[in-house]
Amino acid sequence: SLSVPSLAHAPTRIAYQIFFISHIPITLLIDGQAAASSFLEITPWPFFPIPTFAVRAREWYSETFNDHLMRMVDESGEAAAPPSWFRALVWAEVIFQLPFFVAASSVLCRYGGKAGSIGDRSSPPWFRSVCIIYGVHTATTLIPIFASILDPPPEVPVSTLSERAVLASFYLPYFLFPAYLVIIAMCHEQDMFGDRSTDRKMKNT
Repeated sequence: SLSVPSLAHAPTRIAYQIFFISHIPITLLIDGQAAASSFLEITPWPFFPIPTFAVRAREWYSETFNDHLMRMVDESGEAAAPPSWFRALVWAEVIFQLPFFVAASSVLCRYGGKAGSIGDRSSPPWFRSVCIIYGVHTATTLIPIFASILDPPPEVPVSTLSERAVLASFYLPYFLFPAYLVIIAMCHEQDMFGDRSTDRKMKNT
């Protein structure tokens, strides 16, 4: 049968540590600009606390890879907010996912430990449930984003299929990591840092 490694598996744990830790500045400095654009009508752009270098990085990315969701300018070149549905998803990222990134990074660092110490302590009882909630929520939010990229609305400048495929590949890890986290949680019911065979034995006793 197919064996799904737990978070005790070093490559898996390290990959998620990198994913969560790197996601914190991305959410605050890059993605957060889409959420902050909700206030364009009442305050100058860009505004504190978003630094200028982050705005420039987002502009370079959106122009280079033709990301209409993060371009944030209208046809005349004036600052403009992304679609309301996309801003709503980013607000959910900032409000709900960002605290999880911090908490998950802390749990992974604390309970990852050295080889041989994993079995001596289990993850917090809330961690598995929150991982499932986060994973299902985040993977689901990527569906309309992929749809908007692969089948853009009429007002979006025409892009080639290869350009859309490259852009979709940038978003793909933000679907795969959360979705796989749900699979890990479902396969390790007792402890996400435990051994699958141990989980089975405990379940059958």
